[in-house]
Amino acid sequence: MQRELRPGTVLSADYVENRGVGLPYLYPDFERRRDASTLNVTAARAQVSRVLGSFTVDQWIAANPARNISAFGLVNDTIWQGLTPDFLRAGLAAGGFARYRGLHLSLRGARGSLKMFRDTVYVLSYSLARAEASSASGGTAYEFGAVPIENRRWNRREVFGPTAADFTHNFSVASLLTAPGGFRLNSRWTFRTAPPGNLLVPNLGGAIAGAQGVFGTDLNGDGGPGPGAPRLDLLPGVNAGQFGRAVKDFRKLNRIIESFNQTYAGKLTPHGQALVSAGLFTEAQLRRLGAVVPTIPLIPENSPNPWHNLLVTDVRLGRPIAWRRLREGVRITPFVDFINLFNHAPPGLYGIGPTGLQGRFGALNFDYAAAPPGQKAGDLDAQRHRIIATRKVQVGVRVDS
Repeated sequence: MQRELRPGTVLSADYVENRGVGLPYLYPDFERRRDASTLNVTAARAQVSRVLGSFTVDQWIAANPARNISAFGLVNDTIWQGLTPDFLRAGLAAGGFARYRGLHLSLRGARGSLKMFRDTVYVLSYSLARAEASSASGGTAYEFGAVPIENRRWNRREVFGPTAADFTHNFSVASLLTAPGGFRLNSRWTFRTAPPGNLLVPNLGGAIAGAQGVFGTDLNGDGGPGPGAPRLDLLPGVNAGQFGRAVKDFRKLNRIIESFNQTYAGKLTPHGQALVSAGLFTEAQLRRLGAVVPTIPLIPENSPNPWHNLLVTDVRLGRPIAWRRLREGVRITPFVDFINLFNHAPPGLYGIGPTGLQGRFGALNFDYAAAPPGQKAGDLDAQRHRIIATRKVQVGVRVDS
């Protein structure tokens, strides 16, 4: 819809909805490498027997109180053999889904003169939008080559959500005018809200470090894309891209973490359950070996804010000079650019992805207030990237002929 408010001034309102089928390209592993449902019981039993020797499991644990599930070496492609033992991976392209919905408003106009200014042109625009996709990630906006969050059902509702290109609110003002003295002033003001992110079940190390993470973080049992990299699952209660959208404060996130600890912590993942079903261990033995879902530490409510909006102003000031002595029609414009004039460059997101809830420096649930020097909130801001570069000044000359 458009309406001309006055000659040369137009107000526009547009609604855009785009549903994409086939993008993003996803690469699920149809071989289901190290999936919990593909346990080779014979190979697993032989491996356990080699480690136990003449001991029973209980006797071995009593004789080795400092050791854990990693001592048994049960996480490899022979024991969790996939659907066909002859192949390690069958990574085939599968199409995902995408959806964009946005309300776009704009006001554009031109004025011959505006008090002391002349040749004034301006554009104001605002969008309220949502950009979503399958296996969405707040950290990366994929179109091609995305590893699915869930390998078995890569297009399920819980993994469809806001992408890194989703900012909800975007507002910009651009203007061009001639000031007294023939100076040309070109400016652009941009405001944008913070991007979303994914929160994943953390690997807190110890017995479930590295490849052993399938026993502590793989809640759906879909294995992992590589030998030392189990696929990381979304934190239950926070769907894809919902950190910064449905979950916008630490109190709500702590309630979700408390629910997770009550529901999952101390229990077996599908990989552990497969070992119990095969008669290789009891549930109590796996607990003693540390092969259980960890308890996630809560987030101190005074932790640094992970969300920062963008506000940036770029200004160019130039003075066109006609140089007819050199050649007819030549114009020289010395100019100076102020990029991010007000130097608003806040830090970007922190504590999302695989390190988000690990309880270490750089995570959301690290106690920065009580941390030693070098690990305070200011140190965190110094290490995480900024959402835009700091102020820059650029000087140049433009020649038009």
